[in-house]
Amino acid sequence: MTRPTRSRRWSRAPLCMLALLLGACAVPFSEMQSARLTGPGRLEVVPNYSHIGLTGFKDERFSRIQQMQAGLQAATGLSDDVDLRLRYEGITLSEASSWVHMLALGAKLPLVRDQLALYLPVGFAFGSDIVIHRTWLTQPTLIATFALTDYLELNTSTKTVLPLRDPFDDLNMGVNVGLGISPEPEVWSIRPEAGMLYYFGGTGVAWQAAIGVAYYWDFAGK
Repeated sequence: MTRPTRSRRWSRAPLCMLALLLGACAVPFSEMQSARLTGPGRLEVVPNYSHIGLTGFKDERFSRIQQMQAGLQAATGLSDDVDLRLRYEGITLSEASSWVHMLALGAKLPLVRDQLALYLPVGFAFGSDIVIHRTWLTQPTLIATFALTDYLELNTSTKTVLPLRDPFDDLNMGVNVGLGISPEPEVWSIRPEAGMLYYFGGTGVAWQAAIGVAYYWDFAGK
């Protein structure tokens, strides 16, 4: 996922591949979760939608790109101290007709129960013209949750995006802020969110607005 640095190289690549190489097309960075663990015997499913815009890129084509992505996350507890979370995202761009797809799997570990957690996903992108082995990455993420009322919480996260092919060649940082609005906290919650992904080297910034609905099931009959 090395970022192209010369305009003559950019002119040879499809628009979606350009965005992929810059991290916008294949690096969804919304969170759609809190620091709380789902726990064993329970299932959390979160359908979600994100809209992303790009600013600050030297090539003016990127300022016109709008990225749309629809996704689904599912999590369950392997133990009281480990959640396993699977994520799928389908991604398209305003100036492209094709789709890019992303799969990620990660573990979430509590640092301070229900307040602070570490999330360690690893994922890859696939689709037309995508070289899968060049897209593997990890996003070490710190998630903090602040309970405002019994039905409302504030969630923040910060993450580092590390391509596994060459981690220090394309290092990016992301920040998200969102709410958990839970009329029935044990059954479902609404998760509106906003965030940004900063590309080191002054290349540009990706801004995202996202919305998701989390549903919870107790399949162990507890």
